[in-house]
Amino acid sequence: MEYEASLAIMRELGDRSGESKSRHAIGMIYQLKGDWDRALVEYEASLAIIRELGIVPVNPSRVIRLAVSIRIRGLGSRAGGI
Repeated sequence: MEYEASLAIMRELGDRSGESKSRHAIGMIYQLKGDWDRALVEYEASLAIIRELGIVPVNPSRVIRLAVSIRIRGLGSRAGGI
């Protein structure tokens, strides 16, 4: 997957913002494939990096995709931490 190659490059360069974007894109691919567990992992990792970097405001689509993944997986109790 090209986004996984991008993720590796971003990590090698130490580009945390780029890493977050790559992880979000990978999450979108897993979501489209119906692999909600993997999508959720990638969305959570992407959002964690954004928070670590102190990026405000957070792009709403990132939070929405994470919330949808949580809901689809029946993990509604985790939604409060978004």
